[in-house]
Amino acid sequence: MTVDGQVPDANPDNNRDSEDTDVVVVLPTTVTTSSTPETLPFTGPTSGGAGGIGIALLALGSLAVLAVRRREEETEVARGWSSRLG
Repeated sequence: MTVDGQVPDANPDNNRDSEDTDVVVVLPTTVTTSSTPETLPFTGPTSGGAGGIGIALLALGSLAVLAVRRREEETEVARGWSSRLG
């Protein structure tokens, strides 16, 4: 008899193991279904209110940007006419 690397085994009678091994049997999973549908718990407000607030903030921000741009344009126009008259 040969062992790793083609080295001959000097005593083949001692090729035994007395270790006991516990075997655990895993049972299959069983899935049970209910005929009544489960409802999820209520965890917060609906998104309608938050969406409305978001749209309102977006509209206010857009109006603020337009107001600032118009003031800048009016200032540039006023500077342009005054420099031509002066």
